[in-house]
Amino acid sequence: VFWLARAQYELQRYKEVLALLDGFEKRYPQDPFETRVARLRAHSFLALNRTEKALTAFSHFHRKYPRSAEASDNLLDWANVLIQEGKKDEAKNILDQIIHTYATSMAAQKARLTLGRLWVEQKTFDQAQRVLVELAVQEDALRDLRASAWFLVARVNEQSDKMEEAEKAYV
Repeated sequence: VFWLARAQYELQRYKEVLALLDGFEKRYPQDPFETRVARLRAHSFLALNRTEKALTAFSHFHRKYPRSAEASDNLLDWANVLIQEGKKDEAKNILDQIIHTYATSMAAQKARLTLGRLWVEQKTFDQAQRVLVELAVQEDALRDLRASAWFLVARVNEQSDKMEEAEKAYV
């Protein structure tokens, strides 16, 4: 059922995905694909512009599967949708949670960059600087994320009239 639903998703048949997954957990209790089904359902809601349903699905996933392999990615997706919906304070709380709970995950790296961008947007430069520098100096982080963090650090320094520090960040 999951793979058929996944194929329908790839074909952009999102209503069919939701129909296939309806009642999945009751039909297949404790199925190993249960977490993947929950995430596919949330993304199908998003694709159908049913944002509130998607947000509810992300929240439900977090409550039901906080220790799953997909938990950090679910939180990151949830935060990104909240940002798109203008709920940036809620998103910041979730991004902080990713950083602290799943510190070594790829999602934590992305969360740091996203959180840094939000702080820059809100001109909260001290907070932005802190979170961005932590990512920028993290040697095992993806290079493109580290580079983006350095550019934002430089931007923060420029906006704070710290031109020497900005120049160092660009180098």
